[in-house]
Amino acid sequence: MGYITNFGKAHLEGFGGIEGVIKGKSELYDFLRESKGKVLVNENDPIQVKQSKGLDIILFGTKVNNHYQIENSLDSNGYCIAHTDEITIKSKLTGSFNFDNINAAVSLGKFFSLSLEQIKEGIEAYLPANNRSQWTNTEKNKVLLDAYNANPTSMKAAITAFAIREETHKTVILGDMLELGDYATKEHQSVVGLVKAANFDTIILVGPLFSRTSKADGIHYFTSTLAAKKYIHNNPIEASTLLIKGSRGIALEHLLDEL
Repeated sequence: MGYITNFGKAHLEGFGGIEGVIKGKSELYDFLRESKGKVLVNENDPIQVKQSKGLDIILFGTKVNNHYQIENSLDSNGYCIAHTDEITIKSKLTGSFNFDNINAAVSLGKFFSLSLEQIKEGIEAYLPANNRSQWTNTEKNKVLLDAYNANPTSMKAAITAFAIREETHKTVILGDMLELGDYATKEHQSVVGLVKAANFDTIILVGPLFSRTSKADGIHYFTSTLAAKKYIHNNPIEASTLLIKGSRGIALEHLLDEL
């Protein structure tokens, strides 16, 4: 059994572009085609559907004719919920971009004959940690720390999900997305446009790549995490809900001491 989570814009420098990412990841499908294995496919992902044609497929998604039909919603705190005909599962993951992750977990659990109670218990017990979509309450703020890694796909999904949250004061601190090669300038400029349009109360961009984008009014730019930390020390952020996201090399978690 194999499953490819997505075909996002990660490691573009090494793969030479999104087509290289698709080709590289699809080697899993090639192996399963040769070994006559099964493939779990997200029916909502057209690339997965296209690349897995001709394989022994197990489909999940919202359509009735899927092997595993799952609906999703967000509760009042933005946490992801999965609904099937048999059970409702309330996770500790936030943002609609996590729907596919939860649905895949449910589907794999069913395929490998876990009971509904085991699946529910496993997903509901998971608490995000290690700087991955991790909620932290500091003395001053509420922080969504997602500083383990970042690429254009995950960055835009995180910003979009954070933008629809209902908190009255929201701050975003974003770090460079690394390993993008020739795509770096375009992708960072795209993020600047997206975050600017979202009308957050405070926007801080960290890293040499963001610092080389066209400057937008109302955005604070810093070439390093240390420089951003000094700024926050002198300009405290309080009573805010923050999204912190960037690539591992930017190490934005070091800002927590000032937040």
